[in-house]
Amino acid sequence: MEQDNNWYQLGYGGFANVYGSDYEIYAKKQLKNDMRNKKNISRFKREYDITKSLEELDNIIPVYEYFPSNYSYTMLRCDKTLKEYLDKREISDEIKKYIVDKILFTMEQVHNRGILHRDLSVNNVLLKVENNELEVYISDFGIGKSSEIGSSYQTKFTNGIGHSDFTAPEQLIDLKSSSKASDVFSLGRIINYIYTGSAYNSSHKYGVICEKACSITIEFRQSDAGVLRREIEHRDQLNNDVNLKEKVLEQIELEKYDENASIYIQGLSSLELAENIRDNRGYVKLILWYIEENYRTNSNSILKLVSGINKDCAEVTKKYEEADRFAALAFQILCNSELGYDYELKANAADILKWAAFDLNRFYAQGLVDRLESGGIEPLILDRIKDATS
Repeated sequence: MEQDNNWYQLGYGGFANVYGSDYEIYAKKQLKNDMRNKKNISRFKREYDITKSLEELDNIIPVYEYFPSNYSYTMLRCDKTLKEYLDKREISDEIKKYIVDKILFTMEQVHNRGILHRDLSVNNVLLKVENNELEVYISDFGIGKSSEIGSSYQTKFTNGIGHSDFTAPEQLIDLKSSSKASDVFSLGRIINYIYTGSAYNSSHKYGVICEKACSITIEFRQSDAGVLRREIEHRDQLNNDVNLKEKVLEQIELEKYDENASIYIQGLSSLELAENIRDNRGYVKLILWYIEENYRTNSNSILKLVSGINKDCAEVTKKYEEADRFAALAFQILCNSELGYDYELKANAADILKWAAFDLNRFYAQGLVDRLESGGIEPLILDRIKDATS
Protein backbone atom coordinates (compact mmCIF):
# COMPACT_ATOMS: atom_id res chain seq x y z
CA MET A 1 0.00 0.00 0.00
CA GLU A 2 2.53 2.56 -1.09
CA GLN A 3 1.53 6.21 -0.82
CA ASP A 4 2.94 7.12 -4.27
CA ASN A 5 0.45 4.94 -6.12
CA ASN A 6 -1.82 7.93 -6.70
CA TRP A 7 -4.83 6.48 -4.93
CA TYR A 8 -8.12 8.26 -5.60
CA GLN A 9 -11.57 7.71 -4.17
CA LEU A 10 -13.90 5.38 -6.06
CA GLY A 11 -16.74 5.24 -3.57
CA TYR A 12 -17.72 5.55 0.04
CA GLY A 13 -19.95 4.01 2.65
CA GLY A 14 -20.97 4.61 6.22
CA PHE A 15 -17.60 4.01 7.79
CA ALA A 16 -15.12 3.30 4.99
CA ASN A 17 -13.96 4.67 1.65
CA VAL A 18 -12.87 2.70 -1.41
CA TYR A 19 -9.85 3.85 -3.42
CA GLY A 20 -8.37 2.93 -6.76
CA SER A 21 -5.05 3.53 -8.47
CA ASP A 22 -4.08 3.63 -12.13
CA TYR A 23 -1.10 1.47 -11.21
CA GLU A 24 -2.92 -1.35 -9.43
CA ILE A 25 -5.48 -3.94 -10.51
CA TYR A 26 -6.95 -4.07 -7.01
CA ALA A 27 -8.87 -1.55 -4.93
CA LYS A 28 -8.26 -0.49 -1.34
CA LYS A 29 -10.98 -0.21 1.27
CA GLN A 30 -10.01 1.93 4.24
CA LEU A 31 -11.71 2.82 7.48
CA LYS A 32 -12.50 6.53 7.70
CA ASN A 33 -10.35 8.54 10.11
CA ASP A 34 -13.31 9.71 12.18
CA MET A 35 -14.62 6.16 12.51
CA ARG A 36 -11.50 4.61 14.02
CA ASN A 37 -12.77 3.67 17.43
CA LYS A 38 -12.35 0.22 18.94
CA LYS A 39 -15.81 -0.97 17.92
CA ASN A 40 -15.53 0.09 14.28
CA ILE A 41 -12.00 -1.21 13.91
CA SER A 42 -13.19 -4.58 15.16
CA ARG A 43 -16.16 -4.50 12.82
CA PHE A 44 -13.98 -3.57 9.85
CA LYS A 45 -11.63 -6.47 10.56
CA ARG A 46 -14.62 -8.79 10.87
CA GLU A 47 -15.87 -7.69 7.46
CA TYR A 48 -12.54 -8.72 6.01
CA ASP A 49 -12.52 -12.00 7.96
CA ILE A 50 -16.03 -13.02 6.92
CA THR A 51 -15.36 -12.17 3.27
CA LYS A 52 -12.03 -14.01 3.36
CA SER A 53 -13.73 -17.07 4.88
CA LEU A 54 -15.96 -17.22 1.79
CA GLU A 55 -13.15 -16.92 -0.76
CA GLU A 56 -13.90 -20.34 -2.28
CA LEU A 57 -17.22 -19.00 -3.55
CA ASP A 58 -16.86 -17.63 -7.07
CA ASN A 59 -19.20 -14.68 -6.64
CA ILE A 60 -17.99 -13.31 -3.31
CA ILE A 61 -15.72 -10.31 -3.83
CA PRO A 62 -12.08 -11.49 -3.49
CA VAL A 63 -10.16 -9.81 -0.68
CA TYR A 64 -6.40 -10.15 -0.46
CA GLU A 65 -4.51 -8.64 2.46
CA TYR A 66 -5.41 -6.77 5.64
CA PHE A 67 -3.21 -3.88 6.83
CA PRO A 68 -3.70 -3.10 10.54
CA SER A 69 -1.31 -0.14 10.38
CA ASN A 70 -3.76 2.00 8.41
CA TYR A 71 -6.96 -0.01 8.80
CA SER A 72 -7.36 -1.04 5.19
CA TYR A 73 -7.53 -4.13 3.04
CA THR A 74 -7.13 -4.84 -0.64
CA MET A 75 -9.88 -6.30 -2.79
CA LEU A 76 -10.69 -6.97 -6.42
CA ARG A 77 -11.40 -3.74 -8.25
CA CYS A 78 -14.76 -3.87 -10.01
CA ASP A 79 -16.25 -1.63 -12.68
CA LYS A 80 -19.46 -0.47 -10.98
CA THR A 81 -22.23 -1.31 -8.55
CA LEU A 82 -25.33 -3.13 -9.68
CA LYS A 83 -27.31 0.07 -9.14
CA GLU A 84 -25.00 2.05 -11.42
CA TYR A 85 -25.18 -0.69 -14.04
CA LEU A 86 -28.99 -0.87 -14.01
CA ASP A 87 -29.59 2.88 -13.86
CA LYS A 88 -27.51 3.75 -16.91
CA ARG A 89 -28.68 1.29 -19.56
CA GLU A 90 -31.42 -0.98 -20.83
CA ILE A 91 -30.75 -4.55 -19.73
CA SER A 92 -32.02 -7.60 -21.58
CA ASP A 93 -34.19 -10.09 -19.72
CA GLU A 94 -31.47 -12.68 -20.24
CA ILE A 95 -28.87 -10.58 -18.41
CA LYS A 96 -31.32 -9.72 -15.62
CA LYS A 97 -31.98 -13.42 -15.06
CA TYR A 98 -28.23 -14.15 -15.16
CA ILE A 99 -27.59 -11.58 -12.42
CA VAL A 100 -30.49 -12.85 -10.29
CA ASP A 101 -29.26 -16.44 -10.60
CA LYS A 102 -25.71 -15.50 -9.57
CA ILE A 103 -26.88 -13.54 -6.54
CA LEU A 104 -29.31 -16.21 -5.32
CA PHE A 105 -26.95 -19.14 -5.87
CA THR A 106 -24.19 -17.34 -4.00
CA MET A 107 -26.39 -16.29 -1.09
CA GLU A 108 -27.73 -19.85 -0.86
CA GLN A 109 -24.16 -21.03 -0.26
CA VAL A 110 -23.55 -18.21 2.22
CA HIS A 111 -26.66 -19.19 4.18
CA ASN A 112 -25.64 -22.84 4.06
CA ARG A 113 -22.48 -21.80 5.92
CA GLY A 114 -24.50 -20.17 8.68
CA ILE A 115 -23.61 -16.63 7.63
CA LEU A 116 -26.02 -13.70 7.32
CA HIS A 117 -25.21 -10.68 5.19
CA ARG A 118 -27.76 -8.21 6.65
CA ASP A 119 -26.83 -5.37 4.29
CA LEU A 120 -27.75 -6.70 0.85
CA SER A 121 -28.65 -4.01 -1.66
CA VAL A 122 -27.99 -3.01 -5.26
CA ASN A 123 -25.07 -0.95 -3.92
CA ASN A 124 -23.37 -3.98 -2.37
CA VAL A 125 -23.47 -6.11 -5.51
CA LEU A 126 -20.47 -5.29 -7.71
CA LEU A 127 -19.98 -6.00 -11.40
CA LYS A 128 -16.87 -6.47 -13.49
CA VAL A 129 -16.36 -7.43 -17.13
CA GLU A 130 -13.67 -10.11 -17.36
CA ASN A 131 -12.79 -11.87 -20.62
CA ASN A 132 -15.89 -10.33 -22.23
CA GLU A 133 -18.11 -11.86 -19.56
CA LEU A 134 -20.06 -10.06 -16.86
CA GLU A 135 -18.99 -11.18 -13.40
CA VAL A 136 -21.18 -10.59 -10.35
CA TYR A 137 -19.77 -10.20 -6.83
CA ILE A 138 -21.43 -9.79 -3.45
CA SER A 139 -19.52 -7.49 -1.11
CA ASP A 140 -19.76 -5.50 2.13
CA PHE A 141 -20.34 -7.98 4.93
CA GLY A 142 -19.83 -5.10 7.37
CA ILE A 143 -22.90 -5.87 9.46
CA GLY A 144 -22.82 -9.54 8.58
CA LYS A 145 -23.09 -12.26 11.18
CA SER A 146 -21.14 -15.50 11.26
CA SER A 147 -21.76 -18.27 13.74
CA GLU A 148 -18.04 -19.05 13.62
CA ILE A 149 -16.53 -15.55 13.72
CA GLY A 150 -18.72 -14.02 16.39
CA SER A 151 -20.88 -11.01 17.12
CA SER A 152 -21.88 -8.28 14.70
CA TYR A 153 -21.56 -4.52 14.62
CA GLN A 154 -23.63 -1.66 13.37
CA THR A 155 -23.02 1.13 10.89
CA LYS A 156 -23.61 4.83 11.35
CA PHE A 157 -24.43 5.16 7.64
CA THR A 158 -27.88 3.61 8.06
CA ASN A 159 -28.16 3.42 11.85
CA GLY A 160 -26.74 -0.07 11.89
CA ILE A 161 -29.57 -1.66 9.96
CA GLY A 162 -28.49 -1.68 6.32
CA HIS A 163 -29.72 0.26 3.28
CA SER A 164 -33.25 1.27 4.23
CA ASP A 165 -34.98 0.50 0.91
CA PHE A 166 -33.69 -3.05 1.10
CA THR A 167 -33.78 -3.68 4.84
CA ALA A 168 -36.21 -6.09 6.49
CA PRO A 169 -38.58 -4.40 8.97
CA GLU A 170 -37.36 -6.47 11.91
CA GLN A 171 -33.85 -5.07 11.34
CA LEU A 172 -35.26 -1.56 11.55
CA ILE A 173 -36.32 -2.41 15.08
CA ASP A 174 -33.40 -4.54 16.24
CA LEU A 175 -30.45 -5.83 14.21
CA LYS A 176 -30.18 -8.81 16.55
CA SER A 177 -33.60 -9.98 15.31
CA SER A 178 -32.12 -10.66 11.86
CA SER A 179 -32.32 -14.10 10.32
CA LYS A 180 -31.84 -15.69 6.92
CA ALA A 181 -35.38 -14.53 6.19
CA SER A 182 -34.13 -10.96 6.68
CA ASP A 183 -31.66 -11.48 3.84
CA VAL A 184 -34.53 -12.99 1.82
CA PHE A 185 -36.44 -9.71 2.24
CA SER A 186 -33.45 -7.82 0.84
CA LEU A 187 -33.10 -10.27 -2.03
CA GLY A 188 -36.73 -9.80 -2.97
CA ARG A 189 -36.22 -6.03 -3.07
CA ILE A 190 -33.07 -6.47 -5.18
CA ILE A 191 -34.94 -8.63 -7.71
CA ASN A 192 -37.67 -5.99 -7.88
CA TYR A 193 -35.02 -3.36 -8.62
CA ILE A 194 -33.38 -5.49 -11.29
CA TYR A 195 -36.66 -5.94 -13.17
CA THR A 196 -38.41 -2.61 -12.56
CA GLY A 197 -35.87 -0.05 -11.38
CA SER A 198 -37.61 0.21 -8.00
CA ALA A 199 -37.16 -1.86 -4.85
CA TYR A 200 -40.89 -1.54 -4.19
CA ASN A 201 -42.33 -2.38 -7.63
CA SER A 202 -43.14 -6.09 -7.97
CA SER A 203 -44.83 -5.82 -11.38
CA HIS A 204 -42.66 -8.42 -13.08
CA LYS A 205 -42.68 -12.15 -13.78
CA TYR A 206 -41.38 -13.07 -10.32
CA GLY A 207 -43.52 -10.45 -8.60
CA VAL A 208 -45.61 -12.78 -6.46
CA ILE A 209 -42.51 -14.63 -5.28
CA CYS A 210 -40.87 -11.31 -4.37
CA GLU A 211 -44.00 -10.10 -2.59
CA LYS A 212 -43.80 -13.23 -0.49
CA ALA A 213 -40.09 -12.62 0.13
CA CYS A 214 -40.85 -9.04 1.22
CA SER A 215 -43.75 -9.89 3.50
CA ILE A 216 -43.80 -7.91 6.74
CA THR A 217 -44.58 -11.18 8.52
CA ILE A 218 -41.33 -13.16 8.77
CA GLU A 219 -42.91 -16.62 8.73
CA PHE A 220 -44.63 -15.90 5.42
CA ARG A 221 -41.29 -15.37 3.65
CA GLN A 222 -39.07 -18.02 2.13
CA SER A 223 -36.85 -19.29 4.93
CA ASP A 224 -33.52 -18.73 3.17
CA ALA A 225 -31.94 -17.85 -0.16
CA GLY A 226 -32.00 -21.47 -1.32
CA VAL A 227 -35.77 -21.73 -0.94
CA LEU A 228 -36.17 -18.45 -2.81
CA ARG A 229 -33.89 -19.64 -5.62
CA ARG A 230 -35.78 -22.92 -5.98
CA GLU A 231 -39.15 -21.15 -6.12
CA ILE A 232 -37.91 -18.98 -8.98
CA GLU A 233 -36.43 -22.01 -10.74
CA HIS A 234 -39.72 -23.87 -10.36
CA ARG A 235 -41.64 -20.85 -11.68
CA ASP A 236 -39.44 -20.84 -14.77
CA GLN A 237 -40.09 -24.53 -15.35
CA LEU A 238 -43.85 -24.07 -15.13
CA ASN A 239 -43.82 -20.95 -17.28
CA ASN A 240 -41.98 -22.89 -19.97
CA ASP A 241 -44.65 -25.62 -19.93
CA VAL A 242 -46.40 -25.19 -23.29
CA ASN A 243 -49.36 -27.21 -22.00
CA LEU A 244 -49.96 -25.08 -18.91
CA LYS A 245 -53.08 -23.34 -20.23
CA GLU A 246 -54.63 -26.65 -21.28
CA LYS A 247 -53.96 -28.09 -17.83
CA VAL A 248 -55.65 -25.13 -16.18
CA LEU A 249 -58.69 -25.30 -18.47
CA GLU A 250 -59.06 -28.95 -17.48
CA GLN A 251 -58.87 -27.97 -13.80
CA ILE A 252 -61.56 -25.34 -14.38
CA GLU A 253 -63.84 -28.01 -15.81
CA LEU A 254 -63.22 -30.28 -12.81
CA GLU A 255 -63.20 -27.40 -10.29
CA LYS A 256 -60.03 -28.87 -8.79
CA TYR A 257 -57.01 -26.59 -8.78
CA ASP A 258 -53.32 -26.90 -7.94
CA GLU A 259 -50.04 -25.03 -8.28
CA ASN A 260 -50.34 -24.99 -12.07
CA ALA A 261 -53.45 -22.84 -11.74
CA SER A 262 -51.67 -20.44 -9.37
CA ILE A 263 -48.71 -20.06 -11.71
CA TYR A 264 -51.02 -19.49 -14.65
CA ILE A 265 -52.98 -16.74 -12.88
CA GLN A 266 -49.78 -15.05 -11.73
CA GLY A 267 -48.54 -14.95 -15.31
CA LEU A 268 -51.59 -13.09 -16.64
CA SER A 269 -51.95 -9.33 -16.78
CA SER A 270 -55.02 -7.75 -15.18
CA LEU A 271 -56.44 -7.17 -18.66
CA GLU A 272 -55.96 -10.84 -19.57
CA LEU A 273 -57.59 -11.90 -16.30
CA ALA A 274 -60.59 -9.70 -17.02
CA GLU A 275 -60.87 -11.10 -20.54
CA ASN A 276 -60.81 -14.66 -19.21
CA ILE A 277 -63.55 -13.88 -16.67
CA ARG A 278 -65.60 -12.38 -19.48
CA ASP A 279 -65.15 -15.41 -21.74
CA ASN A 280 -65.32 -18.29 -19.27
CA ARG A 281 -67.59 -18.43 -16.22
CA GLY A 282 -65.29 -21.02 -14.68
CA TYR A 283 -62.64 -18.36 -14.12
CA VAL A 284 -64.79 -16.81 -11.40
CA LYS A 285 -64.45 -19.94 -9.24
CA LEU A 286 -60.78 -20.30 -10.16
CA ILE A 287 -59.96 -16.75 -9.07
CA LEU A 288 -62.00 -17.09 -5.88
CA TRP A 289 -60.01 -20.23 -5.06
CA TYR A 290 -56.76 -18.38 -5.75
CA ILE A 291 -57.77 -15.46 -3.53
CA GLU A 292 -58.72 -17.74 -0.65
CA GLU A 293 -55.50 -19.77 -1.00
CA ASN A 294 -53.17 -16.78 -1.02
CA TYR A 295 -54.75 -13.89 0.87
CA ARG A 296 -53.40 -14.79 4.29
CA THR A 297 -49.78 -15.09 3.15
CA ASN A 298 -49.75 -12.53 0.34
CA SER A 299 -52.51 -9.98 0.75
CA ASN A 300 -50.69 -7.36 -1.34
CA SER A 301 -50.68 -9.66 -4.36
CA ILE A 302 -54.40 -10.35 -3.96
CA LEU A 303 -55.17 -6.65 -3.68
CA LYS A 304 -53.22 -6.02 -6.86
CA LEU A 305 -55.16 -8.77 -8.64
CA VAL A 306 -58.62 -7.52 -7.61
CA SER A 307 -57.79 -3.85 -8.18
CA GLY A 308 -56.55 -4.78 -11.66
CA ILE A 309 -59.82 -6.54 -12.44
CA ASN A 310 -61.67 -3.49 -11.10
CA LYS A 311 -59.66 -1.27 -13.42
CA ASP A 312 -60.15 -3.40 -16.56
CA CYS A 313 -63.60 -4.98 -16.24
CA ALA A 314 -65.42 -2.13 -17.99
CA GLU A 315 -62.88 -2.03 -20.81
CA VAL A 316 -63.24 -5.70 -21.73
CA THR A 317 -67.02 -5.98 -21.35
CA LYS A 318 -68.72 -6.01 -24.77
CA LYS A 319 -72.17 -7.27 -23.79
CA TYR A 320 -74.16 -6.26 -20.74
CA GLU A 321 -74.63 -9.85 -19.58
CA GLU A 322 -70.85 -10.31 -19.36
CA ALA A 323 -70.84 -7.89 -16.43
CA ASP A 324 -72.76 -10.45 -14.37
CA ARG A 325 -69.62 -12.59 -14.06
CA PHE A 326 -67.66 -9.72 -12.58
CA ALA A 327 -70.58 -8.99 -10.25
CA ALA A 328 -70.60 -12.63 -9.09
CA LEU A 329 -66.86 -12.47 -8.34
CA ALA A 330 -67.25 -9.24 -6.37
CA PHE A 331 -70.25 -10.59 -4.46
CA GLN A 332 -68.37 -13.69 -3.32
CA ILE A 333 -65.43 -11.59 -2.13
CA LEU A 334 -67.76 -9.36 -0.13
CA CYS A 335 -69.62 -12.36 1.32
CA ASN A 336 -66.48 -14.06 2.59
CA SER A 337 -65.97 -12.60 6.04
CA GLU A 338 -64.06 -15.60 7.41
CA LEU A 339 -60.74 -14.57 5.88
CA GLY A 340 -60.99 -11.03 7.21
CA TYR A 341 -60.38 -9.20 3.95
CA ASP A 342 -59.18 -5.65 4.52
CA TYR A 343 -61.13 -2.56 3.56
CA GLU A 344 -59.14 -1.79 0.41
CA LEU A 345 -59.79 -5.23 -1.07
CA LYS A 346 -63.49 -5.05 -0.25
CA ALA A 347 -63.67 -1.51 -1.61
CA ASN A 348 -62.37 -2.71 -4.97
CA ALA A 349 -64.92 -5.53 -4.99
CA ALA A 350 -67.63 -3.02 -4.06
CA ASP A 351 -66.64 -0.82 -6.99
CA ILE A 352 -66.97 -3.76 -9.38
CA LEU A 353 -70.42 -4.61 -8.06
CA LYS A 354 -71.46 -0.96 -8.12
CA TRP A 355 -70.41 -0.68 -11.78
CA ALA A 356 -72.41 -3.75 -12.80
CA ALA A 357 -75.47 -2.99 -10.68
CA PHE A 358 -75.90 0.72 -11.25
CA ASP A 359 -73.65 1.95 -14.05
CA LEU A 360 -74.90 -0.86 -16.31
CA ASN A 361 -78.21 -1.30 -14.48
CA ARG A 362 -77.89 -5.09 -14.36
CA PHE A 363 -80.82 -6.58 -12.42
CA TYR A 364 -78.75 -9.64 -11.49
CA ALA A 365 -76.10 -7.44 -9.85
CA GLN A 366 -78.75 -5.33 -8.13
CA GLY A 367 -80.15 -8.52 -6.64
CA LEU A 368 -76.70 -9.31 -5.27
CA VAL A 369 -76.58 -5.89 -3.65
CA ASP A 370 -79.95 -6.57 -2.01
CA ARG A 371 -78.64 -9.89 -0.68
CA LEU A 372 -75.60 -8.18 0.79
CA GLU A 373 -77.76 -5.54 2.46
CA SER A 374 -80.13 -8.10 3.95
CA GLY A 375 -77.14 -10.16 5.12
CA GLY A 376 -75.78 -7.27 7.16
CA ILE A 377 -72.78 -6.10 5.12
CA GLU A 378 -70.77 -3.40 6.85
CA PRO A 379 -72.30 0.06 6.26
CA LEU A 380 -69.17 1.66 4.77
CA ILE A 381 -69.05 -0.90 1.97
CA LEU A 382 -72.80 -0.69 1.35
CA ASP A 383 -72.58 3.10 1.16
CA ARG A 384 -69.76 2.78 -1.37
CA ILE A 385 -71.89 0.53 -3.58
CA LYS A 386 -75.07 2.58 -3.34
CA ASP A 387 -73.21 5.82 -3.90
CA ALA A 388 -73.64 4.99 -7.59
CA THR A 389 -77.03 6.66 -7.56
CA SER A 390 -75.55 10.05 -6.61
